[in-house]
Amino acid sequence: MRDQSDCQHGFTRGRSTVTALSEILGAVGSSSSASKYVQLIFLDISGAFDNAWWPMILLKLKQKGCPPNLYKMMRDCFTNRRIWFIVGGRAESRTPITGCPQGSVVGPALWNLLLDDMFRLPLPVGCRLVAYADDVTAVVEGDSRALIEKKSKELLDTVAAWGIRNRLEFSSSKSRTMTIKGRLQRAPVLGLQGVCQ
Repeated sequence: MRDQSDCQHGFTRGRSTVTALSEILGAVGSSSSASKYVQLIFLDISGAFDNAWWPMILLKLKQKGCPPNLYKMMRDCFTNRRIWFIVGGRAESRTPITGCPQGSVVGPALWNLLLDDMFRLPLPVGCRLVAYADDVTAVVEGDSRALIEKKSKELLDTVAAWGIRNRLEFSSSKSRTMTIKGRLQRAPVLGLQGVCQ
């Protein structure tokens, strides 16, 4: 995808888990403001690929200037789909409206497209997002526990609002936080609608 954010390391030529980790760890040795502390917040998107909302993918394809023939092809792929299955000996069907086609060539590109504007959100100074596919890490720099908490709250509120707009939720049971630079007497208290409590 043209004009893709540098924050995404998954499904991107020349990028990998190694480049994502290198960017995250780079915050420790060369934090932009020589901050005393660096906090990582590992955010897990619930059901990630399975919950990619088709109307938002189509909107983002239009916004990125997708050629009309490719847009129509994707729209047709998402239209009038039915899933048939057997429950208790009875045939049932559902009409799905979410999910990146996993195992497909286009699925990873659609996922990156869906997440791309999250990386362009206005974040507090000393904060950034780094992702590998659906695993998103927030890097938060600060000179005190109070500042880490304040910046983290602002970042998490911004990311949570993005998630609501895109119909993606963050898993509280799988999200974690860790201080990787400096020693705090008490860990920062962070929260994202139940995440990282």
